[in-house]
Amino acid sequence: MPIPVPPFWGSRVVEEVPLDEIFAFINGDCAGRGQWQVRKGKLSEEAYRAVLREKVAPVLARLKQQCKQENLLQPKVIYGYFPCQAEGMILSCTRMTANRESPVHLPRQAGDPTSVLQTILRRVPRTGGCCGFQLVTMGKVASEHSARLFASDNYAEIPVFHGLSVESAEALAEMCIKKRRADLGIAGKDAPDIRRLFSQDIRAPGIVSATGLPEPGGPDPVFSLLDGERIGVKLTDEFSLEPEQSTNAIIVHHPAAAIQHPLGYIAIGK
Repeated sequence: MPIPVPPFWGSRVVEEVPLDEIFAFINGDCAGRGQWQVRKGKLSEEAYRAVLREKVAPVLARLKQQCKQENLLQPKVIYGYFPCQAEGMILSCTRMTANRESPVHLPRQAGDPTSVLQTILRRVPRTGGCCGFQLVTMGKVASEHSARLFASDNYAEIPVFHGLSVESAEALAEMCIKKRRADLGIAGKDAPDIRRLFSQDIRAPGIVSATGLPEPGGPDPVFSLLDGERIGVKLTDEFSLEPEQSTNAIIVHHPAAAIQHPLGYIAIGK
């Protein structure tokens, strides 16, 4: 299988992304069970779906409308494609503008250090490879609004709005990853129905990381590679992305993988 050819080299900034387009990629099941802690418990599947439909959905609809009217979510994206080469567990990408090497260190997998990531990196050539990278954020206004809710003792609204802002960041990342995969010509088996993407086991070749940090506890090379401050994202002293409603991803072509890495790397393809 040939290495994908990107539509351009380097990175680009997207500062206007319609919220409705992002909201369409929110996984309703994940939102209900995760961010808002709406548990199924002993409810039947039908009763649980009714709770999501009658209690969670109206609140989400109201908040989405408020976010659009008050500009509480301000999505921005940096994405790009860089020449890459791999040796062992080190993925090195070349900054085209500065013409210098920018190494990206991928963590070892728990257990067998020679398995999944090692196998994937062996498919990235020592020269002539291609990697896609992206960094997305919903903007600092979301964090500022959460702080205002806290200051006003609006404790009922805090987790709901925070959940929407975090899920929107993940939805934006998923939406952009789908576009990056299309750019690289490896989205041929992606489900056309957005809802099916959340349960789809096999997609076209690729590996995606959306953990926020390729190496937990250390500097984020993806942030540095893309210069995240261009869209208002910064690194804290603990090397976390700020605002927290931000996440990054690495897209590497790989012809045969359908496994989730313990640290968050998701290999997808066949």
